[in-house]
Amino acid sequence: MAAIVIEVPGIYPFERLMSLDVTPPCHAVEGLVNEGQNAIFAGYFGVGKTMFAGQLSISLATGRPFLGREVRRRYSVVFFDFETGPGAIKERLAKQVEAMHLTEEEYAALAENWTYVNTLDEKSPFYGWQMNDEGLARLAEFLNELKAEVLIIDNLGWFVKGELNDPEDVKSFYGVLRDLRTECPSLEDGVILLLHHLVKPNGDKTKRCSLLTAPREYLSLARGSQRLLDFAECRLALAEELSGDQTVHIVNGVNRTGCVDPLTIQLLPETLSFDLHEDNQLRYTLAFAGKARQKQVFESLPEEFTWSDGLRTSVEGKAVSKDTLSGALRTAKVNRFVVQDPATKKYRKVPQ
Repeated sequence: MAAIVIEVPGIYPFERLMSLDVTPPCHAVEGLVNEGQNAIFAGYFGVGKTMFAGQLSISLATGRPFLGREVRRRYSVVFFDFETGPGAIKERLAKQVEAMHLTEEEYAALAENWTYVNTLDEKSPFYGWQMNDEGLARLAEFLNELKAEVLIIDNLGWFVKGELNDPEDVKSFYGVLRDLRTECPSLEDGVILLLHHLVKPNGDKTKRCSLLTAPREYLSLARGSQRLLDFAECRLALAEELSGDQTVHIVNGVNRTGCVDPLTIQLLPETLSFDLHEDNQLRYTLAFAGKARQKQVFESLPEEFTWSDGLRTSVEGKAVSKDTLSGALRTAKVNRFVVQDPATKKYRKVPQ
C-alpha cells in the first residue's frame, strides 16, 4: 500500500513526521524547566517564592549554575513585580549577588541581561497595566526592545485578566501568552515563569499533601481552575516540609517534556537566598524518596564507574535497565551525589 501523501502545514503522515529535523526539548535549568515553556511556580504566602525566583533570575542572566543545576546559557531576563516593590527586591538581590561572588564577566552579564519592572510606581508605563489590546501591545513592544528571553511575573493574580476559576478565561489567558510569544521572537523559545499562590491551608487535605512524594496532588491546591495547570507545560512549587525533626524546603513538580528532579534546600537568612541542604544524608534520603529502584541501583554502583559498568551491574540478580540507570544517575548528578570527569566520562561518587 502506498504511503499517504498530505502536503498541509501541521499535518504529518507517519513517514513525513519521522523525517522531520526537529530539535528535542532542551533545558533552561537542568531538572526544572525547559526552553519554550510556560511554567507555574506555586507556593503559600511567605514561603519564599519571590526570593527563589530572584535567585533563579540571577543564574539565568549570568549562566551561573543554579543550586547545582546547569543553566544552559545566559538569557535576557525581565522581572515584572506586581506586589513587592523595589525596596525589598533590591535588598534581596544585593545580598544574593554578594553571596554568589560573581566574576567581573558574570556581573557585566547581569547588568546587561537583567531588567526589573516596578508596576507599583505610578509613573511607570506599566502602572495599572491591563491585559487588553493596548496593554499587550505595550508589553510586546517593551519585551522586543530588550529582546527578552525569560519573563518572570510576580504574581499571576495581578497579571491575568478574567477569573482564574473560569476555565474559558484561563484558556483565553494561555492564548494571550501564545500570542505574546508570536509577537516577541526572542521569547518564542524562552521561558515564562508565573508565580502563583495556593489556596489557604484547609485542614486534613493540606496536611496529607507532600510536594516531595505527591507533587500532582500538592499542585492541585493552586488557586483557580484545574485548566491553569493543564495548560502549563511545567508546574513547580516551593514548600516547607517536616522530615523527622527538621523543616526543609522542597522544590518539585511536573514537566510535560522532561523530568523534574526535586530539590532539598534551606533558606539562608543572612543572604536571603537558598542553598542545597547542608545535611547531605537527609538530602540523599529525600532525593531518592519514591525512587526505591533507582536508589538500589545507585548504591550498587562502585565508587568509580563508567556507563557501561553501570549497565553490567545487577541488583538482587536482576540486570539494570538503561532507563533506571539513567534516572538514578540524573537524580545523583543534579543533587551532587556523583560527578563526571568530562575527559574520561567516568563517574565518581561524592561521599555523603
